[in-house]
Amino acid sequence: MVLAHAGHLIEQGCDVEIWAAQIDTVFPLPDGLKLYELKGKSKLATLWNAFWTYFNADYVVADIIPLICLLAARNRCRLIYFAQDYDESYYQFAIQRFFIRGLYLFGLSFLGIKSIAVSQHL
Repeated sequence: MVLAHAGHLIEQGCDVEIWAAQIDTVFPLPDGLKLYELKGKSKLATLWNAFWTYFNADYVVADIIPLICLLAARNRCRLIYFAQDYDESYYQFAIQRFFIRGLYLFGLSFLGIKSIAVSQHL
């Protein structure tokens, strides 16, 4: 889904960069897409990078709510949450689900981060 949207933006004349801890896909990459691997491969390193990195871009898009909340520290006015799934459903324990629900409330309500949803349900 991310690559399809990136390809569409590139066709419209936008410069698109994807920053990821791991780049591994069977789908073709759109021509003109710039890929960057984060230095750390762990989840903690990814979260750390999200908190401390300032992206010199018109928009910064992320698809996981904890990343959006951390990216807000330095990129708040340019953030867009790309909602592909309800992240709370991934967690087994109630305390984890409660924490993720709190991040949704914080990011989308308190911080007012804009979002793009890939389905009407989201």
